[in-house]
Amino acid sequence: MIAAPNSKQLHPIIQRTKTLLLFVSVILMIANLYTLTSTQDLARSYTYKQHKATWFLFYLTKEFTELVSVMPYALDTPETLENVKLKYELTWSRFDLILHNSEADEFLEIDGTLHYFKKTFDKYKLLEPLLLNITDAQSLEKFTTKTELLYQDVIKYINDNFKIQSPMYLVQKRQAQFVTNIQYALILLLFLSIGLVSFIWYKEAQYHRLLALTDPLTNIGNRLSMFQSISQRPKSNKYSLFLLDLNGFKAINDELGHLAGDSVLKQVTKRLSHIPTFDFELFRMGGDEFAIIINSADELELEGMQTLIEQCFEQQFVVGDNQYRPLNTSIGVSSYPQDGDDINQLIHIADQKMYAMKYQKKGPSL
Repeated sequence: MIAAPNSKQLHPIIQRTKTLLLFVSVILMIANLYTLTSTQDLARSYTYKQHKATWFLFYLTKEFTELVSVMPYALDTPETLENVKLKYELTWSRFDLILHNSEADEFLEIDGTLHYFKKTFDKYKLLEPLLLNITDAQSLEKFTTKTELLYQDVIKYINDNFKIQSPMYLVQKRQAQFVTNIQYALILLLFLSIGLVSFIWYKEAQYHRLLALTDPLTNIGNRLSMFQSISQRPKSNKYSLFLLDLNGFKAINDELGHLAGDSVLKQVTKRLSHIPTFDFELFRMGGDEFAIIINSADELELEGMQTLIEQCFEQQFVVGDNQYRPLNTSIGVSSYPQDGDDINQLIHIADQKMYAMKYQKKGPSL
């Protein structure tokens, strides 16, 4: 038999849970879009910065390398010294371009880059007086030594920070991986939320189907549930339908009120549901009518079932404090396929037999 859930308790909980999960799903979708955009922006930004850095640093190192390569020969001829000065100016212009060209702004946003090149450019400017004072081997050596030290520092910085596995690259890579991991986690949470929402919708649909098939007073199947049960039975299976009408129930309802009547209906349900031996289904058709379906069409078993049903009414029913009332029942039976193969036909035959028995009975007022 089917027990109906407490709808007053479940409905608000289900609604709140659905609302919460839908809200979380929306937030997760927004977060996924944000992290996806952030990952793409991060990758684009770093790629763009790397391209910019490659262009600016290539020309800086080119000019600086040419300066270093020609300065040992500065005293060979006046033309050579002028060439050294020209290379110095070209290298100066590359430093200046890096620091003051708007196209280098993206590149200089990389952590520590702007500070380094400002500091290095300041050191480079200090080489100019040494260059202008080259007159002999000693002054050339002084200029050469300091220029080469600065050159080596620049080359080391570029190699350390702008090659493929540079610290800056690794930091960017870790940041991208971190954002990607967050995105994966958010996607998993999103799928989990969608799964939970789907599960709740499924359980809610089950819950509403159960309510539609359950009598709210007695928590057993209702008339619709009985029709469904019969319609789902294989055509090869025999079964019998018992229809019960309570004799004396109307008087209890009229004299003692609906609370007493409801109590009696619950007591009848409890007694009928505990009939031993037979495999059966119990339904409340409405009012004071019940139905029982058993998986048999054997006459002896039908007689035995009817006897067990009647025994459920041998004891009086409680209708109040120390108040009892007798009830009995009229029973009509039809069997499939002997009495028909149509559900409405079976109900009609059982109903006729039930009312025939009802008017033959003697006992409490009907």
